[in-house]
Amino acid sequence: MRRRSQLRACAHAQSAGLDPGDIDLATWPGVDRVALSPEREALYARRERAIHLYLDGATDAQLKTACAMGRVQTYRLLTERCLAAHPDGEVHGWRELLPYVRVKSYDRKAPIKPDAWGGGAAGALQWVFESPAGRGFENQLREHILRKRGVLESPLRPRMAVFRWFLTELRDRGFERRGEWPFNVEKRGYVTLSRFIDRVLAKNPARARQLAGDDSACKAASGDGTRRPLLAPFERVECDAHKLDSRMMVLVPSPHGGSEPRMIHRLWVVVLIDVASRAVLGYHLSLRRECAAEDVLRAIRCALQPWAPRELQFGNEAYLPGAGLPAHRFPQLVGACWNEFSVDGALANICARVEDVLRGVVGARLVKPQDPASFSRRRSKDDRPFIESFFARLAADGFHRLWTTTGSSPVARRGTDPDAAG
Repeated sequence: MRRRSQLRACAHAQSAGLDPGDIDLATWPGVDRVALSPEREALYARRERAIHLYLDGATDAQLKTACAMGRVQTYRLLTERCLAAHPDGEVHGWRELLPYVRVKSYDRKAPIKPDAWGGGAAGALQWVFESPAGRGFENQLREHILRKRGVLESPLRPRMAVFRWFLTELRDRGFERRGEWPFNVEKRGYVTLSRFIDRVLAKNPARARQLAGDDSACKAASGDGTRRPLLAPFERVECDAHKLDSRMMVLVPSPHGGSEPRMIHRLWVVVLIDVASRAVLGYHLSLRRECAAEDVLRAIRCALQPWAPRELQFGNEAYLPGAGLPAHRFPQLVGACWNEFSVDGALANICARVEDVLRGVVGARLVKPQDPASFSRRRSKDDRPFIESFFARLAADGFHRLWTTTGSSPVARRGTDPDAAG
């Protein structure tokens, strides 16, 4: 029975100009399913399974039972999306099974008549390019976005400068006089133009780095970071200090009884992260106005000594189940040393006191920007990407959500309720 169903499927595909035997799924470009949300990953999984079942000769009833889609829909997914040619020269493959991915750009055919809420203007920019008055305007706009900067022009090339040129050019072509898009909508097409600018820069990454105005072009000359050397655990450790954006008042027990309030103006955290495993090996909290060598040495000592969770008094959910430093989860790692200690050019990290301890106790080499054989740079986040990413998550998902954070109004702080203030 299964053999007959496969033969019927092959006959149906061949009659439509498709030979399942010529389709090699192993050569199709893949996707990262882990990056998808649970809902989109479930939809993608159903589509992928439907393709496999269709090529194996599954019947319409079997496809509907297993994947909630019939043979006609699966055939269209296979021929119109997966086997369609991609701009990179290959077939779209599994990429076109991703939910909400367009195979081709929107082609507007009806006249543009925006309503009172701004709707009804989909594909308006493409309509402008294809209109008689917009002949040659697309290439002119692309050249203006990528053109060389003038001497007195802003190095950052703000979008507003391109937007003003965009409106001036369309006025000269008579669009405002005829009351056509973008002069008949509230934002004058700014959002649509911004998306077009992003697409143009995405297709010209080298020029986009030059227009960024920073040292992006210099960074890209040495690589994009994807071919970093593979390191073993405890081969290299990144260390840095981060000032937490928080100001608080704490109550310190007084020898005379009771407690005394003390203002915490600055709270520094010094962290050591293993590059291979991304695990935090040790840390230290400092209340100094500036980090000192003593704080770095205390963080190193925390990474070498046994660690145990603190006994907390404010709740039972401060530690997640199974949380702990590597030396706590794996006792055999207590006292484990590392080979390289990567830091920035801060004096607390590169002073002789810290370097002597690393050389004599840990047996590690200090990787610092001042070393002629080192490629690291002062204050460059690209040289220590893992610890910088850790600090960004610590601030965004932690202290920036507390009422003790600094730099913004209480209403604007994320994750808080403005009505709960007071």
